[in-house]
Amino acid sequence: MASTNPDLLQPSLTSARVERSPYSQQAHVLSAFFGGPLSALAMSGINAYRLRRIEKDAPWLIVAMVLYLSFEVWLAIDPGGQDFVRWAGSWAGSNALTYVTRALALAFFAIGTVMHRREHTATDLMGLKRPSGWILGFGLVAGGILATTALRNLLQ
Repeated sequence: MASTNPDLLQPSLTSARVERSPYSQQAHVLSAFFGGPLSALAMSGINAYRLRRIEKDAPWLIVAMVLYLSFEVWLAIDPGGQDFVRWAGSWAGSNALTYVTRALALAFFAIGTVMHRREHTATDLMGLKRPSGWILGFGLVAGGILATTALRNLLQ
């Protein structure tokens, strides 16, 4: 019999090999929803670090952070941003800005989830235990709320 091909014995998920499992998507979405965009970006960054792909994800994280900070500056300083806040307030009430930032945070969560989908799938297929996201999630929610409040007070 001819020699065997050793490549056939390699796992099919080698491009998504997971040495350390990421935090759960549930922890990510809850911290994004309650903590805001900064919390969502922090969780994506922590997962990228755990998965040893921070070099690959850093450009996206930096662009998303600049986008969010530009959005906050636009809302606070630019007349168009202030008009947007008034329009959104007339449309959705006094919590309109909260709704807009939560939608942005959930968009950041969705992008982070798509970027790490192979690692999440590999973690589930290999049956790896994910780290508990409770303590980190509470910390990110508190930090996200405090940082957003401080940023908005600084810009006023």
